[in-house]
Amino acid sequence: MKEDKDVLEAMEHFADSKPARADRLEQAEKLTLELYGEGNGESDHSHAGGVLAVSRKKTRILTLALCGAALLLVVGILLICFLGKPKDEIFYFGDESVYSNEIADIEQFKTENSLTFFYYDEGGVMPQYEASYLEENDRLAFIVQSVMFVSQSGFDTLQLGICFSNDEFQKFDDFGDLTDTIQIDTISVDYRIDIKNRNYIYSKFVADDVVYYLSIETTGGVEVLQSYVELLFS
Repeated sequence: MKEDKDVLEAMEHFADSKPARADRLEQAEKLTLELYGEGNGESDHSHAGGVLAVSRKKTRILTLALCGAALLLVVGILLICFLGKPKDEIFYFGDESVYSNEIADIEQFKTENSLTFFYYDEGGVMPQYEASYLEENDRLAFIVQSVMFVSQSGFDTLQLGICFSNDEFQKFDDFGDLTDTIQIDTISVDYRIDIKNRNYIYSKFVADDVVYYLSIETTGGVEVLQSYVELLFS
């Protein structure tokens, strides 16, 4: 009988102690929730890592885009600096915008500056040459040759402007309003004849991307212009 009583007391003691362990279990669960939050801790950690990776990727893309924009800006500035004005843009330069130097040896000048152009190298009397440069950057703008030729009626006085761009210069203002055109071989020549005590012929034409301004003081007419243009390219 005593053994049965001992077993009953042990069972009652176990029943009385179970709630205490349950309280500790609930406390442990609450502590776990406070430390790690609801859900699976490993899953939350992976999600945070993914968000961080996406944020870093966006930052890299933004950085690359800004670098690309800055590079394009630099390239654009360099192109403007090195290429200068657009090819088709034409500027006008007054006499104060250029300065001139006499050329002693025209052939040596051509070689030293790697230039290709036509001028009157035979048959002329007392030829003189002058090179004009832009004040702003010392760029060669044009060359002027002054020369005389003996004609049946005396002397023809010629001035040949050799211009290396499409820009306009006050030096050649007299070559505006060229009202007539003549085709000489493959060259289209625009010209005008002013009749005074002598004839003053003003003409303009282009050959091999060089612009020529030819003025002639003579007693002749358009046939004189034709002969001198042919002589220039002969």
